[in-house]
Amino acid sequence: SNGKIWDIYSSFEYTYETDQNSGSTPGTEGVDYNREHTWPQAYFNKATPMVTDVFHIYPSDTYVNGKRSNYPYGEVASASYTSTNNSKLGTARSGLGYSGTVFEPADEYKGDLARSYFYMSTRYYNEDGSWDNWAMANGVELTQWAVDMLLEWHENDSVSTKEINRNDAIYELQGNRNPFIDHPEYVSYIWEGETPSGIDAPIATAPTNVDSTGFTANWNAVDNADAYKLYVSENTDFTSFLSGYGPKTIAGLYENISGLTPETNYYYKLKAYNSSEESVFSNVITVLTLEGGGTVTPPDTGNTYTETFANFPETGSSYENGSFTGQDGTTWSYDQCRGDIIISNETPCLGKGRTPTASITSGTITGGIATLSFQYKQAFSTDVSLDVFVNDVKMATLTSDNETDVIKNSGSISVDVAGDAVIKFIQSSSESGQVALDNLTWTSNPVAVEPVLPESFEVGEAYPNPFNPVCVLPIELKRDSRVKISILDILGNERMIIRDGYLNAGSHKIKINADGLATGVYFLRIQHANEMIAQKIVLLK
Repeated sequence: SNGKIWDIYSSFEYTYETDQNSGSTPGTEGVDYNREHTWPQAYFNKATPMVTDVFHIYPSDTYVNGKRSNYPYGEVASASYTSTNNSKLGTARSGLGYSGTVFEPADEYKGDLARSYFYMSTRYYNEDGSWDNWAMANGVELTQWAVDMLLEWHENDSVSTKEINRNDAIYELQGNRNPFIDHPEYVSYIWEGETPSGIDAPIATAPTNVDSTGFTANWNAVDNADAYKLYVSENTDFTSFLSGYGPKTIAGLYENISGLTPETNYYYKLKAYNSSEESVFSNVITVLTLEGGGTVTPPDTGNTYTETFANFPETGSSYENGSFTGQDGTTWSYDQCRGDIIISNETPCLGKGRTPTASITSGTITGGIATLSFQYKQAFSTDVSLDVFVNDVKMATLTSDNETDVIKNSGSISVDVAGDAVIKFIQSSSESGQVALDNLTWTSNPVAVEPVLPESFEVGEAYPNPFNPVCVLPIELKRDSRVKISILDILGNERMIIRDGYLNAGSHKIKINADGLATGVYFLRIQHANEMIAQKIVLLK
């Protein structure tokens, strides 16, 4: 995003072409970059199309790439060389299943490389007649020790946004995709013998409303899901769970979690299920709660709300008019709806060609609506055409064509209405078939406010400095205000965001944990209103 070439083997970034290696080998790290064939090209005789298949080719520091050479990936017990991003060359650890020299990439790229190897092993299956055998594979068939290690890397380093964006870019270039990025669960189907289910795994999304004692876990809807199982733990391996979350069954698409410890990492993941089966696990989301007593909820939070129609009173096949209390506390009304069509549970089903026209209308929603989404299902054989209105303005028309009993997702519908809002669903014509609705979600529309410049903002020196890997930054605020603290490398690239949110007036000691960074010189950048302060810190591991 900053226009630079990022490197998988060091902490350096490079300018495209300007910093590309010219052929000579530099004598140190940080000089230039070249292309790393992560599956060494010698083992497929530099043949096409493998030699230009971008899915296993990454930019890398030329010097560190030379250190990796053609050594297999592994996990190092004793390092003879360590790069600036903590990639290592050395003797394989005991119990790995392979003895000898191995190259261990940084943790943040292990999952990426594992999925690259799974891609190579399947993309070129039965096309490896001339490939050489080596420590990690016989032709394209991964050896068992390599499979065991790569599975662990795949599980511990889930698919990132950067990896998804790279997959999309390569698709534009090559016309194919890495399926293990799009569907990480395929890995377990192929290499762990799990049986594919007919229901997709949900996608866990970023938490909202994070403060010192809680947060809101969020996820996307899954077709054919009745509900979701949410797992929350303080451990990355989920060997134990928060009380009530091992798992907790939830019909909606979010869960407010409270009673947590300040400045603590929590992790959540999910499964989707219905009456006959459940999915594999979603990706894992990490949440760091904020400093105790140091948060303020700003007026423009953009909160998420869900209506699962749990209070909808109709259960039979007769079309009725009526009202009920929504989960937002307002009174919802409906005309010509029945309640015996199941999505998650009984849910409103709008009738076909009814008088008055079948509809369901929310109460007055305060805070505006930025976007909304929901699930819907064609209940019988007639195709569906459903209009979505907000404040009597049509926002979208959703259709279903010969898809009886298929649960569909509307996708995100842009609304952008400030102030009070009313949502209404209407059958668009007398020909439109019966359609059930469920799991309606909307986000409030943030209200813009003028920033109040604090009267005083003081930052002390981080201590200890040098540090390993934790130091403390003193901050003094005269008023409640927003503060962003991040760590930059020596090139000015943002490597880690420590916090970005509101702090109460008073004295604070912000814990800086740089455990994920390599030894080196960095800068703390503290941004506050129209001020910015930077100070040098030294990480020694």
